Amino acid sequence: LRRRALEDERSALSRSLSRSEQERRALEQQRLALEKDLKEAKQARAAAENLARMLPKVQGERTAALERVRTLEQQIRERQKELASLEQRLRIMEQLRKQAQAKANTVPDLERALTQAREQLKQANQQAERLQQQAMAANRRAAEAERLAGEARFRLAQAEGRFAGIGLGGKRVVLLVDRSGSMGSVDSQVVDPGKWPEVCRTVAHILTSLPYVEKFQVIVFSDQASFLMGSSGTWLTYDRDRSPKELEQALLQVQPSGNTNMYAAFELAFSMKAQGLDTIYVFSDGLPNTGPGLSNPPPQDPSDQAAQLGRHLRTAIRSRWNADEPKVHIHGIGFFYESPNLGAFLWALTRENGGNFVGMSKP
Repeated sequence: LRRRALEDERSALSRSLSRSEQERRALEQQRLALEKDLKEAKQARAAAENLARMLPKVQGERTAALERVRTLEQQIRERQKELASLEQRLRIMEQLRKQAQAKANTVPDLERALTQAREQLKQANQQAERLQQQAMAANRRAAEAERLAGEARFRLAQAEGRFAGIGLGGKRVVLLVDRSGSMGSVDSQVVDPGKWPEVCRTVAHILTSLPYVEKFQVIVFSDQASFLMGSSGTWLTYDRDRSPKELEQALLQVQPSGNTNMYAAFELAFSMKAQGLDTIYVFSDGLPNTGPGLSNPPPQDPSDQAAQLGRHLRTAIRSRWNADEPKVHIHGIGFFYESPNLGAFLWALTRENGGNFVGMSKP
């Protein structure tokens, strides 16, 4: 009995030892797990501390990211609007495409009509060119006849102490005097020291011969235009004994030079219309050769350039500066008259504006 008791006790102790060993191993595993958890906790703590240090930067990045998100959302809304607009335009373009397609079906008929119209236009242009050439020839003949008649009247009138060929009228008068380089020469090669003084005497003689003049102004022009006497844009009071002499002396102080910008001269003269301007006398020996009105590119031929500038000037006078009543009368005096084109231009310009033209040959 004692032996069995001891064996039972040994068996119980063995079982208890086995359980203790199992508990030890379990505790060892728990210890290892706790050490692992502790290590992970330390790592997590370090990571948390690192995150805590990075938190302001992360918050800033978060704020910036939120701002970028808002910007992108705004851009998305704008792109959506653009898309809607593009879709609307696409629908319109589709409608236009259908309309164009419908019109394209009529192209063959239109092309035939266009060919016929071009042929008719070509014939009309040829006819217009012939008529224009005939009109230019008629203008030149009329200008030549006017010049010859004017010279005759001028020579006759000199003996009577007045200027012939033009109506000596006007109470408020502007004298436009060409002071370009050609006014001091016979042509581009020959200087004539007597030409400009003759011009000055003629201008003064015109002023002397005006029977009704009360106020006057004098504008000289070449590349630009300017008032010769007194304050710019104000009238000079006419004195029959003093004004012509002062005018001639002032002109004699001018040295002819430069080109002929007749547009600038008339534009400045018509600035006096609101102050009662009623008559303009223009003294020149050449066609306009500078100023506004040339095509781009301009013609190569100087005579074609002059024709364009002349047409532009006449149109500006007719449709703008002298369009309203009362009309300003324009008279022209051509010096050392040699060019039929100059005569035709000044003759047409003066006749369109209720005036006369006289062409003078060299004495």
